[in-house]
Amino acid sequence: MIPVAELMRELVQAVQLVERIMSPKHSSSPKSEITKVASSPCFISEVSDMYGGYADIEEIRISLLALLTVERTGAQVCALSLKDAESVEWQNLLMKVHQDEANSWKLLIECLEYL
Repeated sequence: MIPVAELMRELVQAVQLVERIMSPKHSSSPKSEITKVASSPCFISEVSDMYGGYADIEEIRISLLALLTVERTGAQVCALSLKDAESVEWQNLLMKVHQDEANSWKLLIECLEYL
């Protein structure tokens, strides 16, 4: 069994990774690699989605994996905390949060499989 402190460390690291990935400074490629195209619409099929400001597939995959780590860790923390909950209210709250984390985890898995 993994100690709660270790799970919390993993959660903090995963959140920091997500924050770093989602920050405006993060880019999957330097500006010099972005394709510059002429204004002619006949070149539009050759333009990368990144030219329009969208993330590429690899950047999306990395972000989803980071979020997956956060959700998994959150579910584990809730499950372990549930054992120590002293009141029914806390147990109910932790069960709802755990279920939400688990559902989010499943959706992220589906998104990754879709990619």
